[in-house]
Amino acid sequence: MDLTIILGKKIKKIRKQQKLTQKELSQGICTQVTISKIENYDKLPNLIILNNICKRLGIPINEVCIENSNDHSNYVFFQSLEEFCDNQQYLKAHQFIEKHNPKVKSFTSLETKYYNYFLGLTQLYVFKSLEDSLYYFNLVLLMENPTAKIDFVDVLTTNAIGVAYQLQKDSVKALTYFEKSIKQLQKFDQVDAIPYQQLIHLYLNTTEFFNSNQQYTKTFKLYKHAQKIIQKQNLTKRVDELYYEMGNTFFAINDSKQANKNYLLALATAYLNGNETLLTKIKSKLIASPFNQVLALFEEDI
Repeated sequence: MDLTIILGKKIKKIRKQQKLTQKELSQGICTQVTISKIENYDKLPNLIILNNICKRLGIPINEVCIENSNDHSNYVFFQSLEEFCDNQQYLKAHQFIEKHNPKVKSFTSLETKYYNYFLGLTQLYVFKSLEDSLYYFNLVLLMENPTAKIDFVDVLTTNAIGVAYQLQKDSVKALTYFEKSIKQLQKFDQVDAIPYQQLIHLYLNTTEFFNSNQQYTKTFKLYKHAQKIIQKQNLTKRVDELYYEMGNTFFAINDSKQANKNYLLALATAYLNGNETLLTKIKSKLIASPFNQVLALFEEDI
């Protein structure tokens, strides 16, 4: 059976078993339209989206990828590989690739791109080889794309090339690739989903380079762009309220140190979320605390 049909049937079945609407399942992951297309066999989700859907449903990714003798375990392979690289465990990623010796011929075009991207990362961070890392990164960028659109892995790869040149102290080439990756990124503001963990690495790589070269205006511009995406996607939605309530709990048992700690965490997260109502509540809690100077930093937003 085709993987598109296998995924569509299983995701729809499990979603209904859990009494979730398509909108509820898509929240913070992709659009409701995307879920509809997946369930109607009209779309095969990328690795990032599928992984997040499975997490939302509380099921292992291979549960929706395997049907009888049809083993679509490539998803499982890439899930593990992405996790290692997302956590900067590049040696483990290299060892994982060596151990599993994947059948590259069975990869889809997107999987092949990601595979070469990860090989480039391991060459760069484990073996410190600029030449070998650029070889794999260029394989990604040279692959033909039938849709003529840039995949997010292209953006990640372009950014990684910038890192490679930065490590070689070639600031001119590094700047070229960092700026190109940021321009490419602008095209992904309205896509179904952005792989946030990898996105954060991209922002950190680029802002670190800008700061090291005293290009602070570019850093601030990039920071504002990142903040908009975080707010738009509700990545920290209600986390601020959770910290606030934890602060109230510690305050009730007279543990002022832990109370203030959680109020400050709530303050920072509420500021990020643009939660003005909660910011006002936190102000009343901190105004009599020794954190007046910290509170003053947020006064203009409260």
